[in-house]
Amino acid sequence: MHSTKIVLYELSSGLPDGKPLSPWSTTVRCALNYRQLSHRTELIPLRAFQALAVQIGAKPTTTFPDGSPKYTTPTIVDSTNCTPSSPPIVLSESIDILQYIERTYPDASRPLFTSIAVDRLAQEAVIGMLFPVLNGLDIRATYASVPDADKPTWRDRWLGGKDIDEFVADKKSEGYLDQLRKGEESWTKCAGYLGEEGGKWFGGKKPVFVDFFVLGAVSMVRDIWEEEWEGTFGRVGGGRMGRYLEDGEEYLKVRTEFA
Repeated sequence: MHSTKIVLYELSSGLPDGKPLSPWSTTVRCALNYRQLSHRTELIPLRAFQALAVQIGAKPTTTFPDGSPKYTTPTIVDSTNCTPSSPPIVLSESIDILQYIERTYPDASRPLFTSIAVDRLAQEAVIGMLFPVLNGLDIRATYASVPDADKPTWRDRWLGGKDIDEFVADKKSEGYLDQLRKGEESWTKCAGYLGEEGGKWFGGKKPVFVDFFVLGAVSMVRDIWEEEWEGTFGRVGGGRMGRYLEDGEEYLKVRTEFA
């Protein structure tokens, strides 16, 4: 590991060890592990993150419906070159963080981007292919992945304060099964692009930004919707997405202490 001192703030989940799930924060974690930059993840409860972000000097990335500033993960604090006259670097937004890593800790043998513009487009394409089906999956599984103390905040933010039972889908209904079929089609299409450049990554022989994002999305599905992963998504492309995830496990590792 390179002797950097980077803290990555991610939202904790209700899974063992509070395993973070966001594909956007996972993107940054994968990049830090891939580049072998010394860092640690600090897991923050959803209910506490807004106050924490203000405290560490993060900038809001968007606004809440009432117009108040909204802070989001991932956020990093890089104290590697911190001095009394040079404060730590605080950044949010995954692609901005990766661009910062690329500028500040260059490594020509491990580029993080093929082309920033192309990778942005690729990320949008991935979101369009993989994510629509996720919005229709069993919301009980999503809710179960939220820590109990964060559930009221989560309901307010994502369900408008309504009860979870109002959104539960019948997993045996034709509508739900059709959702899975559509998801299988789009995920199979995505898996079909792997290896086209003679490597095992979307970036070819080496992973890049879009790979880290896809790894985050795929690992989230595996960890939240275990039944759907085992029965559908992990099997697409002859198990290609499952093998892809296995290949990326070393980059997904959560480090709670500096290496």
